[in-house]
Amino acid sequence: MAAQKLPDKGSSTITSDPGIPGHGPFKTYWKYRIHPLANIQSLSLPESTDFAIVGSGITGLGVCKTLLETCPTKTVTVLEACSLCSGATGSDCGLFSVNTGETYISLARLHGAQTAGDIIRFNFRNLQQLAEFASRHKESEPVYEERSVLRVFFDSRSFEAARKSIMQLEEDHHSLRDIFTIVDARTVENCYGVYGAVGGMKFPGGIIRPYPLVTETFRELVAAHGRRFSLETYTPVLSVTFEPQSNPSHPYCINTPRGALRAATVAYCINAYSQHLIPGVDGLITPQKFTMTVQDPDRCMRRGSFALSWGSLSPTVHNQKNRDWSNTLHYLLQSAKTGYMYFGCADVCPYVCISSANNNTADHHSVFLLQEKLSCLLRKVRLPKWPLVSVWSGLMGCSFDGLPIVGKLPSSLTQRDSDSEWIAAAFNGYGMANCLLSGEALARMMVGEDVSSWFPEAYRISYRRFNNLWV
Repeated sequence: MAAQKLPDKGSSTITSDPGIPGHGPFKTYWKYRIHPLANIQSLSLPESTDFAIVGSGITGLGVCKTLLETCPTKTVTVLEACSLCSGATGSDCGLFSVNTGETYISLARLHGAQTAGDIIRFNFRNLQQLAEFASRHKESEPVYEERSVLRVFFDSRSFEAARKSIMQLEEDHHSLRDIFTIVDARTVENCYGVYGAVGGMKFPGGIIRPYPLVTETFRELVAAHGRRFSLETYTPVLSVTFEPQSNPSHPYCINTPRGALRAATVAYCINAYSQHLIPGVDGLITPQKFTMTVQDPDRCMRRGSFALSWGSLSPTVHNQKNRDWSNTLHYLLQSAKTGYMYFGCADVCPYVCISSANNNTADHHSVFLLQEKLSCLLRKVRLPKWPLVSVWSGLMGCSFDGLPIVGKLPSSLTQRDSDSEWIAAAFNGYGMANCLLSGEALARMMVGEDVSSWFPEAYRISYRRFNNLWV
Protein backbone atom coordinates (compact mmCIF):
# COMPACT_ATOMS: atom_id res chain seq x y z
CA MET A 1 0.00 0.00 0.00
CA ALA A 2 1.73 3.15 -1.18
CA ALA A 3 1.78 6.08 1.23
CA GLN A 4 -0.37 8.92 -0.04
CA LYS A 5 -1.28 12.31 1.35
CA LEU A 6 -4.46 12.81 3.34
CA PRO A 7 -6.92 15.46 2.20
CA ASP A 8 -6.78 18.72 4.16
CA LYS A 9 -9.26 18.52 7.03
CA GLY A 10 -8.64 22.05 8.20
CA SER A 11 -6.88 21.12 11.46
CA SER A 12 -3.17 20.66 12.07
CA THR A 13 -3.96 18.64 15.20
CA ILE A 14 -5.11 15.71 13.08
CA THR A 15 -1.57 14.76 12.15
CA SER A 16 0.21 15.90 15.33
CA ASP A 17 2.08 13.34 17.41
CA PRO A 18 0.05 12.56 20.57
CA GLY A 19 3.27 11.77 22.44
CA ILE A 20 3.33 9.35 25.35
CA PRO A 21 0.88 9.15 28.28
CA GLY A 22 1.69 11.37 31.26
CA HIS A 23 2.50 9.90 34.66
CA GLY A 24 -0.46 11.49 36.39
CA PRO A 25 -3.66 10.32 34.71
CA PHE A 26 -6.88 10.58 36.64
CA LYS A 27 -7.46 7.89 39.23
CA THR A 28 -10.74 6.30 38.30
CA TYR A 29 -13.31 5.74 41.00
CA TRP A 30 -12.86 1.95 41.00
CA LYS A 31 -9.06 2.19 41.32
CA TYR A 32 -9.38 2.82 45.05
CA ARG A 33 -7.67 -0.55 45.49
CA ILE A 34 -4.42 -0.53 43.52
CA HIS A 35 -3.25 -3.93 42.34
CA PRO A 36 0.06 -5.25 43.81
CA LEU A 37 1.53 -5.48 40.29
CA ALA A 38 0.58 -1.89 39.39
CA ASN A 39 4.22 -0.73 39.36
CA ILE A 40 5.93 -4.02 38.46
CA GLN A 41 9.17 -3.97 36.48
CA SER A 42 12.37 -5.99 36.28
CA LEU A 43 15.50 -4.75 38.05
CA SER A 44 16.87 -4.15 34.58
CA LEU A 45 15.17 -4.19 31.21
CA PRO A 46 15.64 -7.48 29.30
CA GLU A 47 18.16 -7.26 26.48
CA SER A 48 15.91 -9.04 24.00
CA THR A 49 12.49 -10.64 23.57
CA ASP A 50 10.71 -12.61 20.87
CA PHE A 51 7.49 -10.62 21.16
CA ALA A 52 7.30 -7.03 22.44
CA ILE A 53 3.79 -5.79 23.24
CA VAL A 54 3.35 -2.05 23.76
CA GLY A 55 0.37 -1.39 26.07
CA SER A 56 -1.05 -3.26 29.06
CA GLY A 57 -4.78 -2.76 28.58
CA ILE A 58 -7.31 -5.41 27.67
CA THR A 59 -6.08 -5.59 24.05
CA GLY A 60 -2.46 -6.07 25.14
CA LEU A 61 -3.66 -8.71 27.61
CA GLY A 62 -5.43 -10.60 24.81
CA VAL A 63 -2.26 -10.58 22.69
CA CYS A 64 0.00 -11.52 25.61
CA LYS A 65 -2.13 -14.36 26.97
CA THR A 66 -2.57 -15.94 23.53
CA LEU A 67 1.14 -15.76 22.66
CA LEU A 68 2.20 -17.27 26.01
CA GLU A 69 -0.28 -20.12 25.65
CA THR A 70 0.39 -20.90 21.97
CA CYS A 71 4.17 -20.36 21.85
CA PRO A 72 5.59 -22.26 24.86
CA THR A 73 9.24 -21.62 23.95
CA LYS A 74 9.02 -17.92 23.08
CA THR A 75 9.66 -14.92 25.33
CA VAL A 76 7.12 -12.10 25.72
CA THR A 77 7.63 -8.59 27.11
CA VAL A 78 4.85 -6.08 27.81
CA LEU A 79 5.88 -2.41 27.94
CA GLU A 80 3.62 0.12 29.67
CA ALA A 81 4.25 3.87 29.85
CA CYS A 82 2.57 4.33 33.23
CA SER A 83 1.17 1.91 35.81
CA LEU A 84 -0.38 -1.41 34.82
CA CYS A 85 -3.67 -1.02 32.95
CA SER A 86 -3.63 2.76 33.25
CA GLY A 87 -4.84 3.67 29.76
CA ALA A 88 -8.30 3.57 28.21
CA THR A 89 -9.07 0.16 29.76
CA GLY A 90 -8.35 1.40 33.27
CA SER A 91 -10.48 4.50 32.65
CA ASP A 92 -13.36 2.65 31.00
CA CYS A 93 -16.76 2.76 32.70
CA GLY A 94 -17.06 -0.98 32.11
CA LEU A 95 -20.28 -0.88 30.10
CA PHE A 96 -20.52 -3.66 27.54
CA SER A 97 -22.50 -2.14 24.69
CA VAL A 98 -22.62 -2.40 20.91
CA ASN A 99 -23.68 0.01 18.19
CA THR A 100 -24.00 -2.56 15.43
CA GLY A 101 -27.77 -2.87 15.78
CA GLU A 102 -28.55 0.64 14.61
CA THR A 103 -25.63 0.69 12.16
CA TYR A 104 -26.31 -2.70 10.55
CA ILE A 105 -27.77 -1.26 7.34
CA SER A 106 -24.78 0.99 6.67
CA LEU A 107 -22.37 -1.86 7.51
CA ALA A 108 -24.22 -4.18 5.12
CA ARG A 109 -24.10 -1.62 2.33
CA LEU A 110 -20.37 -1.09 2.74
CA HIS A 111 -19.24 -4.63 3.49
CA GLY A 112 -22.12 -6.95 2.59
CA ALA A 113 -24.76 -8.58 4.77
CA GLN A 114 -22.57 -11.55 5.70
CA THR A 115 -19.71 -9.40 7.00
CA ALA A 116 -22.09 -7.08 8.86
CA GLY A 117 -23.63 -10.10 10.58
CA ASP A 118 -20.18 -11.46 11.39
CA ILE A 119 -19.33 -8.19 13.18
CA ILE A 120 -22.41 -8.48 15.40
CA ARG A 121 -21.60 -12.13 16.22
CA PHE A 122 -18.04 -11.12 17.04
CA ASN A 123 -19.25 -8.36 19.38
CA PHE A 124 -21.41 -10.75 21.39
CA ARG A 125 -18.72 -13.40 21.38
CA ASN A 126 -16.56 -10.82 23.19
CA LEU A 127 -19.31 -10.49 25.80
CA GLN A 128 -19.32 -14.24 26.32
CA GLN A 129 -15.53 -14.38 26.55
CA LEU A 130 -15.41 -11.54 29.08
CA ALA A 131 -18.07 -13.24 31.20
CA GLU A 132 -16.05 -16.48 31.18
CA PHE A 133 -12.90 -14.56 32.12
CA ALA A 134 -14.64 -12.81 34.99
CA SER A 135 -16.20 -16.01 36.35
CA ARG A 136 -12.72 -17.25 37.30
CA HIS A 137 -12.03 -14.27 39.55
CA LYS A 138 -13.57 -14.44 43.01
CA GLU A 139 -13.49 -11.02 44.65
CA SER A 140 -15.52 -9.23 47.32
CA GLU A 141 -17.22 -7.29 44.54
CA PRO A 142 -18.28 -9.02 41.30
CA VAL A 143 -16.01 -8.29 38.35
CA TYR A 144 -18.83 -8.86 35.87
CA GLU A 145 -22.58 -8.44 36.05
CA GLU A 146 -24.95 -9.43 33.27
CA ARG A 147 -27.31 -6.59 32.49
CA SER A 148 -29.46 -5.47 29.59
CA VAL A 149 -28.56 -2.29 27.75
CA LEU A 150 -31.09 0.27 26.59
CA ARG A 151 -30.05 2.48 23.68
CA VAL A 152 -32.18 5.64 23.95
CA PHE A 153 -33.02 7.91 21.02
CA PHE A 154 -34.02 11.55 21.36
CA ASP A 155 -34.80 12.31 17.73
CA SER A 156 -37.36 10.55 15.53
CA ARG A 157 -35.08 10.27 12.52
CA SER A 158 -32.42 8.26 14.38
CA PHE A 159 -35.03 6.07 16.07
CA GLU A 160 -36.75 5.24 12.79
CA ALA A 161 -33.39 4.49 11.15
CA ALA A 162 -32.52 2.13 14.01
CA ARG A 163 -35.88 0.38 13.74
CA LYS A 164 -35.39 -0.18 10.01
CA SER A 165 -31.85 -1.39 10.62
CA ILE A 166 -33.05 -4.04 13.07
CA MET A 167 -35.77 -5.16 10.67
CA GLN A 168 -33.18 -5.59 7.91
CA LEU A 169 -30.83 -7.43 10.27
CA GLU A 170 -33.50 -9.94 11.25
CA GLU A 171 -34.49 -10.44 7.63
CA ASP A 172 -30.88 -11.14 6.59
CA HIS A 173 -29.87 -13.24 9.62
CA HIS A 174 -32.50 -15.48 11.18
CA SER A 175 -30.00 -16.59 13.85
CA LEU A 176 -29.74 -12.99 15.09
CA ARG A 177 -33.44 -12.46 15.55
CA ASP A 178 -34.77 -11.36 18.95
CA ILE A 179 -31.39 -10.01 20.10
CA PHE A 180 -32.50 -6.39 19.67
CA THR A 181 -35.92 -5.27 20.89
CA ILE A 182 -37.47 -1.96 19.84
CA VAL A 183 -39.08 -0.07 22.74
CA ASP A 184 -41.58 2.81 22.37
CA ALA A 185 -41.33 6.17 24.15
CA ARG A 186 -44.01 5.36 26.73
CA THR A 187 -42.18 2.21 27.80
CA VAL A 188 -38.83 4.03 27.97
CA GLU A 189 -40.38 6.53 30.39
CA ASN A 190 -42.72 4.35 32.44
CA CYS A 191 -40.60 1.20 32.70
CA TYR A 192 -37.06 2.57 32.55
CA GLY A 193 -37.43 6.08 33.95
CA VAL A 194 -35.78 8.01 31.11
CA TYR A 195 -37.65 11.16 30.12
CA GLY A 196 -37.78 12.96 26.79
CA ALA A 197 -36.90 10.01 24.54
CA VAL A 198 -38.79 9.11 21.37
CA GLY A 199 -37.95 5.42 21.72
CA GLY A 200 -35.27 2.90 22.53
CA MET A 201 -33.61 -0.36 21.64
CA LYS A 202 -32.89 -3.04 24.23
CA PHE A 203 -30.25 -5.77 23.87
CA PRO A 204 -28.06 -8.05 26.00
CA GLY A 205 -25.02 -6.51 27.65
CA GLY A 206 -23.21 -6.30 30.92
CA ILE A 207 -21.10 -4.30 33.34
CA ILE A 208 -17.48 -5.26 33.83
CA ARG A 209 -14.79 -3.83 36.09
CA PRO A 210 -11.90 -4.03 33.62
CA TYR A 211 -9.11 -2.87 35.96
CA PRO A 212 -9.25 -5.79 38.46
CA LEU A 213 -9.95 -8.26 35.66
CA VAL A 214 -6.94 -7.22 33.56
CA THR A 215 -4.48 -6.77 36.43
CA GLU A 216 -5.39 -10.05 38.09
CA THR A 217 -5.09 -11.95 34.80
CA PHE A 218 -1.64 -10.44 34.29
CA ARG A 219 -0.74 -11.65 37.80
CA GLU A 220 -1.74 -15.18 36.80
CA LEU A 221 0.39 -14.97 33.65
CA VAL A 222 3.42 -13.77 35.63
CA ALA A 223 2.97 -16.68 38.06
CA ALA A 224 2.59 -19.25 35.27
CA HIS A 225 5.18 -17.96 32.78
CA GLY A 226 7.54 -15.79 34.82
CA ARG A 227 10.71 -17.29 33.34
CA ARG A 228 9.84 -16.13 29.84
CA PHE A 229 7.39 -13.31 30.54
CA SER A 230 8.45 -9.81 31.56
CA LEU A 231 5.97 -7.09 32.57
CA GLU A 232 7.58 -3.63 32.50
CA THR A 233 5.52 -0.69 33.82
CA TYR A 234 6.73 2.92 33.78
CA THR A 235 8.71 2.04 30.67
CA PRO A 236 7.42 4.33 27.90
CA VAL A 237 8.55 3.54 24.38
CA LEU A 238 10.23 6.62 22.96
CA SER A 239 10.91 5.24 19.49
CA VAL A 240 11.24 2.05 17.47
CA THR A 241 13.95 1.56 14.86
CA PHE A 242 14.62 -1.29 12.46
CA GLU A 243 18.28 -2.40 12.61
CA PRO A 244 18.66 -5.88 11.08
CA GLN A 245 22.36 -5.40 10.43
CA SER A 246 23.26 -5.40 14.13
CA ASN A 247 20.89 -8.21 15.16
CA PRO A 248 19.16 -10.15 12.35
CA SER A 249 17.10 -12.38 14.69
CA HIS A 250 15.84 -9.41 16.77
CA PRO A 251 15.96 -6.52 14.29
CA TYR A 252 13.75 -4.06 16.19
CA CYS A 253 15.39 -1.69 18.65
CA ILE A 254 12.81 -0.41 21.14
CA ASN A 255 14.16 2.67 22.90
CA THR A 256 12.97 3.53 26.42
CA PRO A 257 14.30 5.73 29.27
CA ARG A 258 15.48 2.50 30.94
CA GLY A 259 17.51 1.42 27.93
CA ALA A 260 16.96 -0.41 24.66
CA LEU A 261 15.15 -3.70 24.11
CA ARG A 262 15.71 -5.82 20.99
CA ALA A 263 12.64 -7.64 19.63
CA ALA A 264 11.86 -10.04 16.82
CA THR A 265 8.24 -8.88 16.54
CA VAL A 266 6.39 -5.82 17.85
CA ALA A 267 2.66 -5.47 18.59
CA TYR A 268 1.16 -2.03 19.24
CA CYS A 269 -1.86 -2.01 21.58
CA ILE A 270 -1.78 1.67 22.53
CA ASN A 271 -4.96 2.80 20.79
CA ALA A 272 -5.10 6.63 20.98
CA TYR A 273 -1.31 6.91 21.16
CA SER A 274 -0.61 4.78 18.07
CA GLN A 275 0.66 7.63 15.94
CA HIS A 276 3.51 8.32 18.34
CA LEU A 277 5.26 5.12 17.22
CA ILE A 278 3.59 4.57 13.83
CA PRO A 279 3.90 7.82 11.84
CA GLY A 280 1.78 6.66 8.91
CA VAL A 281 -1.47 6.25 10.87
CA ASP A 282 -2.02 10.01 11.12
CA GLY A 283 -5.59 10.57 10.00
CA LEU A 284 -6.35 6.84 10.25
CA ILE A 285 -6.40 6.80 14.06
CA THR A 286 -7.04 9.90 16.16
CA PRO A 287 -7.26 10.32 19.94
CA GLN A 288 -10.58 11.45 21.40
CA LYS A 289 -11.18 12.43 25.01
CA PHE A 290 -14.06 11.03 27.06
CA THR A 291 -15.22 12.35 30.42
CA MET A 292 -16.68 10.25 33.22
CA THR A 293 -18.54 11.30 36.37
CA VAL A 294 -19.83 9.45 39.41
CA GLN A 295 -22.88 11.21 40.83
CA ASP A 296 -24.79 10.54 44.04
CA PRO A 297 -28.60 10.61 43.65
CA ASP A 298 -28.92 10.04 47.42
CA ARG A 299 -32.56 9.16 48.13
CA CYS A 300 -33.83 10.31 44.73
CA MET A 301 -33.28 6.81 43.37
CA ARG A 302 -32.99 3.69 45.45
CA ARG A 303 -30.08 1.32 44.93
CA GLY A 304 -30.53 -1.00 42.00
CA SER A 305 -33.61 0.87 40.79
CA PHE A 306 -31.89 1.47 37.48
CA ALA A 307 -31.78 -2.21 36.57
CA LEU A 308 -30.24 -1.85 33.16
CA SER A 309 -27.46 0.18 31.57
CA TRP A 310 -28.41 3.06 29.36
CA GLY A 311 -26.80 4.66 26.36
CA SER A 312 -27.60 7.48 23.98
CA LEU A 313 -26.02 8.01 20.58
CA SER A 314 -26.66 11.24 18.74
CA PRO A 315 -27.44 11.03 15.01
CA THR A 316 -24.37 10.03 13.04
CA VAL A 317 -23.43 12.86 10.70
CA HIS A 318 -21.69 11.83 7.48
CA ASN A 319 -19.62 14.31 5.49
CA GLN A 320 -19.58 12.97 1.93
CA LYS A 321 -17.06 15.59 0.77
CA ASN A 322 -14.45 14.62 3.36
CA ARG A 323 -15.66 11.02 3.76
CA ASP A 324 -15.81 11.26 7.54
CA TRP A 325 -18.45 10.87 10.25
CA SER A 326 -19.20 12.11 13.76
CA ASN A 327 -21.56 11.54 16.67
CA THR A 328 -21.84 11.98 20.43
CA LEU A 329 -22.08 9.03 22.80
CA HIS A 330 -23.50 9.12 26.34
CA TYR A 331 -23.51 6.11 28.65
CA LEU A 332 -24.98 5.47 32.10
CA LEU A 333 -24.98 2.70 34.67
CA GLN A 334 -25.81 2.43 38.35
CA SER A 335 -23.87 0.67 41.10
CA ALA A 336 -26.02 -1.91 42.84
CA LYS A 337 -23.81 -1.58 45.94
CA THR A 338 -23.72 2.21 46.44
CA GLY A 339 -26.56 3.45 44.23
CA TYR A 340 -24.15 5.90 42.57
CA MET A 341 -24.78 6.79 38.94
CA TYR A 342 -21.85 6.47 36.51
CA PHE A 343 -22.49 8.90 33.67
CA GLY A 344 -20.04 9.71 30.87
CA CYS A 345 -19.80 11.13 27.38
CA ALA A 346 -17.52 11.23 24.38
CA ASP A 347 -17.65 13.23 21.18
CA VAL A 348 -16.61 10.81 18.45
CA CYS A 349 -15.30 12.40 15.27
CA PRO A 350 -12.18 10.97 13.63
CA TYR A 351 -11.21 14.25 11.99
CA VAL A 352 -11.69 16.55 14.97
CA CYS A 353 -8.74 15.60 17.13
CA ILE A 354 -8.36 17.02 20.62
CA SER A 355 -5.81 19.79 20.89
CA SER A 356 -3.69 17.83 23.37
CA ALA A 357 -3.57 14.07 23.85
CA ASN A 358 -3.48 14.58 27.61
CA ASN A 359 -5.81 12.72 29.92
CA ASN A 360 -4.63 14.51 33.05
CA THR A 361 -7.22 17.27 32.81
CA ALA A 362 -11.00 17.01 32.68
CA ASP A 363 -13.14 19.16 30.44
CA HIS A 364 -15.08 21.28 32.94
CA HIS A 365 -17.73 22.08 30.34
CA SER A 366 -18.35 18.34 29.80
CA VAL A 367 -18.59 17.77 33.57
CA PHE A 368 -21.13 20.59 33.89
CA LEU A 369 -23.23 19.19 31.03
CA LEU A 370 -23.11 15.68 32.46
CA GLN A 371 -24.46 16.92 35.79
CA GLU A 372 -27.09 19.03 34.08
CA LYS A 373 -28.18 16.30 31.65
CA LEU A 374 -28.41 13.47 34.18
CA SER A 375 -30.53 15.44 36.65
CA CYS A 376 -33.03 16.13 33.86
CA LEU A 377 -33.11 12.75 32.13
CA LEU A 378 -34.09 10.70 35.16
CA ARG A 379 -36.49 13.14 36.83
CA LYS A 380 -39.70 14.80 35.67
CA VAL A 381 -39.16 17.92 37.74
CA ARG A 382 -35.99 19.99 37.40
CA LEU A 383 -34.12 19.74 40.69
CA PRO A 384 -30.62 20.72 41.83
CA LYS A 385 -27.77 18.76 40.29
CA TRP A 386 -26.62 15.64 42.09
CA PRO A 387 -23.31 15.88 44.02
CA LEU A 388 -20.15 14.72 42.24
CA VAL A 389 -18.37 11.79 43.87
CA SER A 390 -15.60 11.43 41.28
CA VAL A 391 -14.53 12.85 37.91
CA TRP A 392 -11.92 11.64 35.45
CA SER A 393 -11.12 11.56 31.76
CA GLY A 394 -9.40 9.22 29.35
CA LEU A 395 -8.45 8.84 25.71
CA MET A 396 -9.87 6.47 23.16
CA GLY A 397 -8.76 5.83 19.61
CA CYS A 398 -11.13 6.44 16.70
CA SER A 399 -10.66 5.22 13.16
CA PHE A 400 -11.49 6.99 9.92
CA ASP A 401 -14.31 4.53 9.11
CA GLY A 402 -15.64 3.68 12.57
CA LEU A 403 -14.22 0.14 12.67
CA PRO A 404 -11.22 -1.27 14.60
CA ILE A 405 -7.87 -1.52 12.82
CA VAL A 406 -6.21 -4.91 13.31
CA GLY A 407 -3.41 -6.69 11.48
CA LYS A 408 0.11 -6.44 10.07
CA LEU A 409 1.37 -2.93 9.46
CA PRO A 410 2.74 -2.26 5.97
CA SER A 411 6.00 -0.35 5.69
CA SER A 412 4.10 2.62 4.24
CA LEU A 413 2.53 3.14 7.67
CA THR A 414 5.52 2.31 9.89
CA GLN A 415 7.92 4.14 7.56
CA ARG A 416 10.38 1.35 8.33
CA ASP A 417 11.51 -1.27 5.84
CA SER A 418 10.22 -4.18 7.93
CA ASP A 419 7.40 -6.70 8.04
CA SER A 420 6.97 -7.81 11.67
CA GLU A 421 5.04 -4.93 13.19
CA TRP A 422 1.38 -5.39 14.12
CA ILE A 423 -1.46 -3.35 15.55
CA ALA A 424 -4.85 -3.67 17.23
CA ALA A 425 -6.39 -0.25 17.90
CA ALA A 426 -9.18 2.25 17.19
CA PHE A 427 -12.17 0.72 18.95
CA ASN A 428 -14.23 3.91 18.67
CA GLY A 429 -15.68 3.83 22.19
CA TYR A 430 -16.75 0.17 22.01
CA GLY A 431 -13.67 -1.50 23.44
CA MET A 432 -15.46 -4.01 25.64
CA ALA A 433 -17.23 -5.38 22.54
CA ASN A 434 -14.01 -5.75 20.55
CA CYS A 435 -10.71 -5.55 22.43
CA LEU A 436 -10.16 -8.94 24.05
CA LEU A 437 -10.79 -11.08 20.98
CA SER A 438 -9.12 -8.56 18.67
CA GLY A 439 -6.00 -9.05 20.81
CA GLU A 440 -6.33 -12.81 20.53
CA ALA A 441 -6.88 -12.60 16.77
CA LEU A 442 -3.82 -10.39 16.35
CA ALA A 443 -1.64 -12.83 18.29
CA ARG A 444 -2.84 -15.74 16.17
CA MET A 445 -2.15 -13.77 12.98
CA MET A 446 1.36 -13.05 14.29
CA VAL A 447 2.12 -16.77 14.57
CA GLY A 448 0.61 -17.58 11.17
CA GLU A 449 -2.82 -18.91 12.15
CA ASP A 450 -5.90 -18.37 10.02
CA VAL A 451 -8.61 -16.45 11.90
CA SER A 452 -10.91 -15.77 8.96
CA SER A 453 -13.60 -18.15 10.24
CA TRP A 454 -14.37 -15.98 13.28
CA PHE A 455 -12.63 -12.60 12.96
CA PRO A 456 -14.38 -9.86 10.88
CA GLU A 457 -12.58 -9.24 7.62
CA ALA A 458 -13.72 -5.60 7.75
CA TYR A 459 -11.46 -4.98 10.77
CA ARG A 460 -8.29 -6.06 8.99
CA ILE A 461 -5.71 -3.82 7.38
CA SER A 462 -6.03 -3.91 3.61
CA TYR A 463 -5.33 -1.69 0.64
CA ARG A 464 -8.98 -1.89 -0.39
CA ARG A 465 -10.13 -0.56 2.98
CA PHE A 466 -7.61 2.24 3.31
CA ASN A 467 -7.83 3.19 -0.34
CA ASN A 468 -11.31 4.62 0.33
CA LEU A 469 -9.63 7.35 2.37
CA TRP A 470 -7.18 8.61 -0.22
CA VAL A 471 -8.06 11.17 -2.84
